[in-house]
Amino acid sequence: MSNIPQLAAMETSKKEADLTTTGDIMTSAHSSRQRPAHARRLPRRLGRAALFGLVRGAAYGCGTGLAALLAWWIQTRG
Repeated sequence: MSNIPQLAAMETSKKEADLTTTGDIMTSAHSSRQRPAHARRLPRRLGRAALFGLVRGAAYGCGTGLAALLAWWIQTRG
């Protein structure tokens, strides 16, 4: 039980070592700060662009297939 004060002192010194001073604000070296707004929006914008490309490609494919089916139907109908 005599090790408890020493462990508490070690934890305190470890926490102090992890802190850095920036002006008046003390932040942890490994803080979990939020990313800037533009950095949070970028993955969402890229995902939307990829989805738009997939939908656009599917629409082109369906349109081409429908036109080919219509041409085949007109040719085979006689």
